[in-house]
Amino acid sequence: MVGLKLFIHSVKLVFTDFGMALRVGGVLLAVQAITGLAALGFIFAQGIWLLPGFVFIVISTATFLWFAVAWHRYVLLNEAPSGLVPNFSGERVLAYFIAGVIVGLIGWLAMVVMMVPVGFVIASGATAPLLLVITAMIWTIGLLIFFRVGLILPASALKQRLKVSEAWALTSGKSGSIVALAIGWGLTNFLLDLIGAGLAGPHTANHIASLAWTAWSFWLKSIIGVSILTTLYGFYVEKRSIGTLVPS
Repeated sequence: MVGLKLFIHSVKLVFTDFGMALRVGGVLLAVQAITGLAALGFIFAQGIWLLPGFVFIVISTATFLWFAVAWHRYVLLNEAPSGLVPNFSGERVLAYFIAGVIVGLIGWLAMVVMMVPVGFVIASGATAPLLLVITAMIWTIGLLIFFRVGLILPASALKQRLKVSEAWALTSGKSGSIVALAIGWGLTNFLLDLIGAGLAGPHTANHIASLAWTAWSFWLKSIIGVSILTTLYGFYVEKRSIGTLVPS
């Protein structure tokens, strides 16, 4: 039940104060979407993908880091933006990027370790249902590891020192709750993608609706994902009750 409450609270953080969510992340993530569409248009028109792809990666990474740091700080420190976009801190964004690289490397290493026995199972002629179960298990374990070590991300946004080992220790014995949260997160993503697939079609109206939904669902997935890390940090690191994990 704790995991479900944490997930529901993370979603409520977005919709309870939706206006502030738009102020913190709306413009920045809109820049991501516009840059992505422009890059795709350039690639299809010119047949050149390296430069527009690189520009998109740089801009999308920078705006996401900026947004993530700002959302953590808004929820946990009540640091609201004073304008259309949140305050930019190069120091915090760089620290967040470094923490993200560390989390990514740990996740990559975990995936490599898990894929070794999976490779043997596949080579032995695993059935489709078994592969589906294995895929679900790998996905769940991957999210569990991410949400546990990922606590160093909001810590870096708040300028708090938190080692990976400390984040792991603080969530020791909480795997059941975090897995429940991860399942809720995964089902939400699946539902959003399913709606997007349903909007696809051969007509122009389908293309427009599909693009609009993709942009909206991407923004929603991003802010809910960052909210989950924010909630986990406040609950397990700062030892705050769920009810107090809201900006004052």
